[in-house]
Amino acid sequence: SASALRSLLTGLQQQIIRQREEYEARLVSLEQRNEELQVEVVHLKTNLSQQRHWYQVVQAKIVESERARAA
Repeated sequence: SASALRSLLTGLQQQIIRQREEYEARLVSLEQRNEELQVEVVHLKTNLSQQRHWYQVVQAKIVESERARAA
């Protein structure tokens, strides 16, 4: 009947609305996590750069120390 069809249609529309809201909430959550991870990547790259710099400094000091000992 028309009433049953309307009821079914209304139920489907509500389900679609709920699904859309869930997807939008999930999308916002994923975008936020993406931003957090991008910040973390920047931090890790900075940290790696500092570690490389200090490694080079230590290597230079070791070479300098070995040269001084050899002289």
